[in-house]
Amino acid sequence: MIDLFNSKAGEEVLIAIDTESDQRMANTFAAAATKRGADFMIAMMPARGKDKATTIPKSMEEAMSGCDVFIPITKASGAPAYNLKMKDLLREKKIRECCMVLRNIDNYIYPTNGGLLAALSVAGLSFKHWAKFGWQIIGLFVILCAISVAIAQLIGPT
Repeated sequence: MIDLFNSKAGEEVLIAIDTESDQRMANTFAAAATKRGADFMIAMMPARGKDKATTIPKSMEEAMSGCDVFIPITKASGAPAYNLKMKDLLREKKIRECCMVLRNIDNYIYPTNGGLLAALSVAGLSFKHWAKFGWQIIGLFVILCAISVAIAQLIGPT
């Protein structure tokens, strides 16, 4: 996905998460940035409710001003994606952004999930390409579930 932003060695990638975000997603984006030779920073903010739906800490706004690529992956709210400072930076073409707010890791596994289909489109991957990998995971989940149910039946109620 970092390829989408044409990030280059030495560019700055800011990954915004909140206290409810899946850290594995942030680490994946950070690894991708490193592979491209870009520097990254993961900034964590408090989870936001509806009363602060567009506000983020001032320090994160300042960090957005200094980055080339901004990837908000907050789970509790879309505050970073809806922030007015970010919108100004996008309009001025000072930043590239990929909004991944309100997503869980499972959004990228299940084939009927709109989040997966949107992410594949953004990444320029075909569903067929994903299926080679995705169906293996789904098959593994089905097998593990079947084994768990069989064991539960053998044990019986306690």
